[in-house]
Amino acid sequence: MIELQLKAFRLDESFNPNNLIDISISNNNDIMPCLPNDGRWFLFSQTNSQFKIAPMVILKGIEAINGDPQQPINSLAEGSNILEYKIRIDRFKEFFDGLHLNFNHGVWKELYELYKATEHLPMNALDMWKGLVKSPKGMLTYLFSPYADPIIITRLTNELGFVWHMISVFRWHECFNIWLDNEDNIQYIEEFRNIIEDTIGLEKLFTNLNQQNFAVNDNYKNDLFIEINGAAGTPGIIGRHNDADWPCYASNLIIEKFKLLPPALKNTIPRVQYGWQKPIVFLPFILAYHSVNGKFILVQELTPEILMGIKLNINFDKKYFDDIYAKVQGFCITNFYRN
Repeated sequence: MIELQLKAFRLDESFNPNNLIDISISNNNDIMPCLPNDGRWFLFSQTNSQFKIAPMVILKGIEAINGDPQQPINSLAEGSNILEYKIRIDRFKEFFDGLHLNFNHGVWKELYELYKATEHLPMNALDMWKGLVKSPKGMLTYLFSPYADPIIITRLTNELGFVWHMISVFRWHECFNIWLDNEDNIQYIEEFRNIIEDTIGLEKLFTNLNQQNFAVNDNYKNDLFIEINGAAGTPGIIGRHNDADWPCYASNLIIEKFKLLPPALKNTIPRVQYGWQKPIVFLPFILAYHSVNGKFILVQELTPEILMGIKLNINFDKKYFDDIYAKVQGFCITNFYRN
């Protein structure tokens, strides 16, 4: 006898872990009688179920189909009621945009509890996570909320391809200043710094945000040259991957944006001989400049494929990317950023 052990909850209601229900289905039993009332239900396998199913949404009763795609949403439940996928994701994104700097909004607790109930599922199983990663303002606000969790942050970054390096320095300054207005948060500053440096990978963000002057000198230019081309006993990125197949994701965007970098920055970048290496080598320069000029890369240019490609390029040699990004961001803050 085949028996499925499932859990279920209403998507069209605010999530409450106490409202999770357990369902056991044998053979060809209909699932509908197991659902206690009408609504939009999310079903998924329990971790101890002998057989597993893909997560699914079931509508029970016409009451579940009531979302207005033309109206903004005020909760996760309202967003879940919008039937058309693309509009649903867009409404979630707009909802999270609207929560910018609202670190104590109840949705952050709701998302944390939702994650704990479904943590064995992939992050793309629930659409609100997809809407969140489309909102840099929302992701940044979540990071500063009391419910920010390093595991959730890591999974959103890795599984859904969020690129923290594209958040502007202005937004970081804005969030830090408001977060520190609450004196209770000062005691968490080192813990928070660890999340930013170790979990997100922005190793020099605190230093760059606080520096007053970053001089362009021979050491700076020499460091860039060594990171790319290497020196005696120290291979650069080109030497480390001399025999590798270099990825070229988002290459058209990267090359076009490289051409638009201000001359003062472009003139510090060492020459790259082969075109197929340029997307990887140039990417940290482009994103570092974007962090001080948020209009450099337009939102409409960042399709899901482009964002995932950028993430994959970063992961090709993350040490190279992080080291160059940190150095170049310091240079860009000094030369191009006006708070």
